[in-house]
Amino acid sequence: MIKAIFSIFLVYHLIAILSMPLLGSILGRRIGQFITPYTNITGLNPTWEFFSPDPPVPLYFEYIVYFEDDHGEELSPPIEGLFPEDGLEPTNNPNKIRLKTSVRLLALNEGKADTVFMGYLCRKYPRASRVFVKPIVEWIPPLEKVQLNDGVVETTPVTTLPMNRNCNEAYDEEQG
Repeated sequence: MIKAIFSIFLVYHLIAILSMPLLGSILGRRIGQFITPYTNITGLNPTWEFFSPDPPVPLYFEYIVYFEDDHGEELSPPIEGLFPEDGLEPTNNPNKIRLKTSVRLLALNEGKADTVFMGYLCRKYPRASRVFVKPIVEWIPPLEKVQLNDGVVETTPVTTLPMNRNCNEAYDEEQG
């Protein structure tokens, strides 16, 4: 009897060890409710993402720099752009990789995009009256969704909270 109980426990333990790294898969989600409590208690709970994380979510800024007088009249046409300039194009250039990483840090830390990036745009375009910035996130679809649609999945960029900054007031405060 003890041998049978030990054998059942051993099989359960092996299933937990072998399926826990695949918790994000269809099988893992189905049996996870039976295995996760045990693996959490025993410390056997790192999924495969612990060893090989998902690729970072593509993130970039769309911006518009406006040139207006004190009454809101347009002095020159606005400048539209992306930061980094190449948007989502893959690259092996270390400098461009650093720029893409800086966008992630600026967008995910509250207030940093306003003080650092929008301040940079105001200084880059000294005649600018205001800057409008939209952080854009391109979500990577789950593998099951891609497989069910024969590899064809349309992703829609998600815009997080857009930011607006008055360059003249911000510049005066920084100088003052």
